[in-house]
Amino acid sequence: MRYQRYAGAMLDYRMEVQNSGIRIVLEPRFYEPDVAVFYVEEAMASALGIARHLTGLQVTPKQLSLSYMRPAHWARYETVFECTPFFSTSHNFIEFDQILLTKPLATRDDAVAAEVIEMLKDIRGFDQERSELVEGLQREVRKQLNSPPTLNQLADSLNISERTLRRRIEEKGLSYQAIIDQERRARALVLLGRNDLSLAEVAAQSGFSDLRNFRRAFKRWTGNAPSEVRKGLLNTATLLAFSVN
Repeated sequence: MRYQRYAGAMLDYRMEVQNSGIRIVLEPRFYEPDVAVFYVEEAMASALGIARHLTGLQVTPKQLSLSYMRPAHWARYETVFECTPFFSTSHNFIEFDQILLTKPLATRDDAVAAEVIEMLKDIRGFDQERSELVEGLQREVRKQLNSPPTLNQLADSLNISERTLRRRIEEKGLSYQAIIDQERRARALVLLGRNDLSLAEVAAQSGFSDLRNFRRAFKRWTGNAPSEVRKGLLNTATLLAFSVN
């Protein structure tokens, strides 16, 4: 996942180790209503295929969570994933048993892995420090999206001054507010695909106490009103459902 940006991924992937298992969580990177559901379906199926290929085992997910409405072809999910999917949830993720972390990789080759990693580091001047800094800040913001920690609080946790942290972020071509906006935008895009949530609820769960402020921010991020994006996402889900019947 560390080098996912170089694989042409249309979603952002992250791994979370929960008490219940290992979760591969997916967040939309772009607003692409015409293919949003397809991206998630393809990513989930790929994650399962990769897990089976790496372990050499007929792995089955413990849980499959999908943020969009249940499509007409939902039964095919049970056939492919061999588990019952949950739709209209707050996050897209596929969860596996933690025991997979103890399994040896059937295709492991340390020499090839080292060579590939070196090649990836060279691509576009891969910056490990930037990745670790930004991903760390994203994790902290994600935990408290309604009330993100201040830059001073984050600096204290890193044992550096606020000024130093701000400078490091700016050196990476970002700002702390931009990181917060990215996380809120990603959450909003997921939630707008659920017709069981009002726009006010989407706004609240995306970190906004005022619906008007949410509308203005969303328009600035995407160039579209949240109601327009929701209509596009829901229409796409319906069209995809009909297209497979």
